[in-house]
Amino acid sequence: MKKVILSTTAVLILFSGCAKEINNEYTQDLGYNVYHSEKIKTQNEKLFKNMQKKGDNAFLDLSITQTLSSALAKIGEINKRVYILEGEDITLKKLPLYASKQIRINNFQKLKKYIEDTTPYTIKIVKNKYLKNAPKVVKVFDKKALKSSLSKTPFALSGDIKLKDALSLLSSATGFSVVTDGNVDIDNAGISLYFKGRNVAEFLSYLQNMLNVFIDVDYSSKIIKLSKYKTQTFQLIMPSITEESTFNVSNNFNTAEKKDNKELTDIINAIKSVVGGNGSVISHNGDLIVKTTYKNMQIIQKIIQQYNKSFEKQVKLRFEIYKFLLSKDYNYGIDLNINAVKNNPQTLVTNYINSVIYKRGNILVGSDNNFINFYKQYSFTKMLTNGIPQTIALTNKKNYVKSVTVTTTTGTATTSQVSTEVDTLTQGQILDIVPKIYGNKVFLRTIFETTTLNNMDSVKEGDTTLNLPDTSQSLLTDSSVFNFGDRKLIGLYQTYEDLNSFKGVVPNQNFIIGGARGDKYVRELIAVVVTVEKP
Repeated sequence: MKKVILSTTAVLILFSGCAKEINNEYTQDLGYNVYHSEKIKTQNEKLFKNMQKKGDNAFLDLSITQTLSSALAKIGEINKRVYILEGEDITLKKLPLYASKQIRINNFQKLKKYIEDTTPYTIKIVKNKYLKNAPKVVKVFDKKALKSSLSKTPFALSGDIKLKDALSLLSSATGFSVVTDGNVDIDNAGISLYFKGRNVAEFLSYLQNMLNVFIDVDYSSKIIKLSKYKTQTFQLIMPSITEESTFNVSNNFNTAEKKDNKELTDIINAIKSVVGGNGSVISHNGDLIVKTTYKNMQIIQKIIQQYNKSFEKQVKLRFEIYKFLLSKDYNYGIDLNINAVKNNPQTLVTNYINSVIYKRGNILVGSDNNFINFYKQYSFTKMLTNGIPQTIALTNKKNYVKSVTVTTTTGTATTSQVSTEVDTLTQGQILDIVPKIYGNKVFLRTIFETTTLNNMDSVKEGDTTLNLPDTSQSLLTDSSVFNFGDRKLIGLYQTYEDLNSFKGVVPNQNFIIGGARGDKYVRELIAVVVTVEKP
């Protein structure tokens, strides 16, 4: 049974414009009597006036899901025509709202061109194409099936031939009109062709590469069009340059992460370099609208395909942070690969750290000895994308008065205005990571920075108290190669923390270090362990 889809709006259009021109048989098929009354005609004329939309409503909105039948109904509403879809219905490709507004589809030809550019289909008006007031019957066709006819049409050239003459022969062989967009100079006497192919399809491919043009074939209208430029929208895997979010690790931290896709910026700049003066590139939230020549578009398609493919790779990283206290008497350094004499301090500390991190031997968590004490551990897992730098912050923030300004005005009376500048001090750990995935190996570049607030002195300035923060920074950098499943200690570093703000338990007085000004500190040893897993 033949399937017919008809929009309600389109039927109303039919009533007002072409009732007397449609035969009774077709009228009965529709199930309506178009000769009903002049009242119905008047009502429909009013309805048409209400349908005269302005602005964006006068164009097809591709930012929402549209089927071909719904799109034809909208085009019919805009142009006061009736389009009936016969046979298969298809879903149109969605676009971002800004792109939909830019291409502005408001007639059948633009809709057809969009379908041909974004799907393997084309559409044709198969009935009543040239009858103004008759409903247009539309059908969907597979472009590959239509194109196969060109590969079966013989076409050959003997020797050198001028471009204009070759296009005339092409028109004669196919019965298609050959047109250009005005940017292709077919009268240029300097362009000659030498084609050794066997059919029309091969000749069109030869022309594309020889002339650096786009070639579009309209099978329903029998037109072959040569265009120097074409516009195409590309969607990139990373839609935004910067992305920020928060996650939970421990109640002791305000946590956040930030991803910076510097490679996206590099790719956009590379594409702009390829286009050069032959077109334009518009970037919006990771989508690219590119207008350029045929050969440039082929290069750009490969660049974007490789770029998108690289970001399909992901890796799951588990970070573990272990914190130890070192006694004031321990001055031997730490090397977890040492083969030292048994029972010397360095060996004892090494064995202790290994037993905590790798669960080797029997230890009592929090037990103390003369040199080292384990007091805290936390961990978190993140999914990272190949090549995307990511920053993870495990920090606390503290506001303090940084400066004070006193403005004195002398007149009949002396007045003073005091203004203060408040700043924020961030303390804790900041982790910068860049993963690179090569086959079954992951190259991981890591920067682990710790900022510690040692002390906050106070100074009185009039009625205002100024804070003078004393901070220390520690920096750990590492570049390691992992196999999936590897768990490695990527580094150890030390930092000092004010005893008054220390949130752990000090085992004994041997772990308290006196400062030059009478302040007291504890010495922390921080170990960072990374596990690499497949997502």
